Amino acid sequence: MARRTNKTAKRKRSGQQSRTGIQGHTVKPRRPPFWKRIPKPIYAVLGIAALAVTLLEGYPWLSIQEGSLTDPGNPFSEMFKVVNGGYVPVTNLDAVCLLGGEQPGRVYISPGAYKIIQTGFANYLEHDKAATIPCFGSLGIEDSNISGGATMEVTISYAFWHLNWNPLRRSQTFRFTSVRGTDGSQHWQFIS
Repeated sequence: MARRTNKTAKRKRSGQQSRTGIQGHTVKPRRPPFWKRIPKPIYAVLGIAALAVTLLEGYPWLSIQEGSLTDPGNPFSEMFKVVNGGYVPVTNLDAVCLLGGEQPGRVYISPGAYKIIQTGFANYLEHDKAATIPCFGSLGIEDSNISGGATMEVTISYAFWHLNWNPLRRSQTFRFTSVRGTDGSQHWQFIS
């Protein structure tokens, strides 16, 4: 028994306490931090989601902006610009413009009857840069007093980083119809 008393006396002298504590209560084990209690599969799902968002942000997103009209009454004389909204540059841009429209009692051009193919109208288009689509002025109408109803479908195909191989090429299609404004000039309205 003298030995037990000796061990207790040594603990008290060195500052160690027994597991029961000073007042005889047990000490609660420390709880791990919040981030260590989250299951690892949740971290994996969050990591994959962050990677997907990052990759999609860099993916090329083309948009078309209206430019000026060379003939205010002729909707086919408008200069459109294609803009790359993504961070990955696109190369070897081609355009296919399908023009058509209907002018009751005057002119009827079936939608998509007039086709313009422009290969390589832009070699390189980086982030937030624009290139003019070569569809303007392609259909000259002598009596250009069109009340509206002209249609245009523009398909832009492109390659990533000069990887100009057909299975890797992508394309986007934009459809428009013309509307005559109160000032008599034509404006294109985006359909899809």
